[in-house]
Amino acid sequence: MTNLFESCRIEVKLREKALKQKHTIYLLHFAHAYKGKRHYIGRTINLKERLTKHLAGKGSRWVAFMLKHPPGNTYQVAITFSCADNQEAYNLERQLKNRHGASSWCPLCKEERR
Repeated sequence: MTNLFESCRIEVKLREKALKQKHTIYLLHFAHAYKGKRHYIGRTINLKERLTKHLAGKGSRWVAFMLKHPPGNTYQVAITFSCADNQEAYNLERQLKNRHGASSWCPLCKEERR
């Protein structure tokens, strides 16, 4: 019986931890465009870990491709948005991706246009 209660407590703690985690939407701005594209919108719980994966080529295939075209292409995190839960983060990510034209609201692109 004790093991059952202990496993239930652990499961509840894991759920509580998941609910407390902040979900982040981020916009990557690449130094060089490829066919007019120079942005990537992503979603994660741990931004630092996700960016490390991107640099290692284990994140998005698009980001891995962009880092090689041209060789040495770099990116900056242009803007981040924090969301309270996964559903809110998913909805915001979909809205941003469906808007297209990230350069119109990317703060780094706005600076370049000045």
